[in-house]
Amino acid sequence: MNYLNMLTQLGISSAHPGGYSSTLKLLDSISLKPGCSILEVGCGTGRTACLLAQKGYQVTAIDLSSEMIDKALHRNKMQQLNITFQVGDIKAIPFADNQFDVVLIESVTNFVNAKLAVSEYYRVLKPRGTLYDREMICLKPLTPDNLDDLLSFLGITQLFSAEEWLAVLRSQQFTNIRLSDVKLMDERADNDEHNFPDEYHLVSEGAYSNALLWQTSLQYSEIINRNKGSLGSAVMVGEKPQSFS
Repeated sequence: MNYLNMLTQLGISSAHPGGYSSTLKLLDSISLKPGCSILEVGCGTGRTACLLAQKGYQVTAIDLSSEMIDKALHRNKMQQLNITFQVGDIKAIPFADNQFDVVLIESVTNFVNAKLAVSEYYRVLKPRGTLYDREMICLKPLTPDNLDDLLSFLGITQLFSAEEWLAVLRSQQFTNIRLSDVKLMDERADNDEHNFPDEYHLVSEGAYSNALLWQTSLQYSEIINRNKGSLGSAVMVGEKPQSFS
């Protein structure tokens, strides 16, 4: 069982660095226009999307996993919200150009070609729209063996430094590029489950009795702990400039 399958089976709603508390912190720190249109890319079980909808935003959310989308639709129904959830590929976002005021991502871009994904975020943003992308970053170099193990286990294609992430945004024409909430991986909110219980958490049938799943979970903890002095996270922020054409 791979890492993403583990998250899907357990219905993990906030697997990104910092967990749900980091999502709350980000949304408290930014000013979004009332009723603005938001696309969440890689929405998982839909917890963040539902939070945004409860705040009055027009929310659309996509995920590559149909099983995650099913869990998100269940959450949407239980909370009586009106979110558009659909299966969609980050590398070819299924919407026309210039559709959204905000594109929000929480630990997804690392799993694909970053430049291609960021070009898609740029494409679907409206002029003067804003990208917020929280990703794992490399704060200090890992040994070659540890880096190979990390990339292989997580199934990610790169582990960029903060400056490398900013360079990706620059290469895709974003402006007003900046970082926020830069921190070590071991500064994440370990008490999220206690402080912010997820009453709509939905676990796949048979997940708790799956030995391979728990073995994968243990391997994840071991790999992160082995490299926690080198791993961090940050939110990359960029704006699509106003079109003058």
